[in-house]
Amino acid sequence: MSATPHKPCYGTMFPHGHPRHHQDGKAFRFTAVGPVGMMVQSRIVETDLAEWDDCRTCHEFSHCYQLCMARIALETIANHE
Repeated sequence: MSATPHKPCYGTMFPHGHPRHHQDGKAFRFTAVGPVGMMVQSRIVETDLAEWDDCRTCHEFSHCYQLCMARIALETIANHE
């Protein structure tokens, strides 16, 4: 556990988890498009520009971004086993 206090949103700017069962990120989220029967045809990525601007002005942006990217890399590996 880190001794450094972080904002509650730290490490959450991107969605995480499989697009079908994901948790929305602070600045980005997946939106399902065009149902085909009971299946979703595709997903688009939506950006909340106000939240992205808030992220960009945060003093922890660089470290938070790196944590988000590391999470995406590890989730990609975990989902391809």
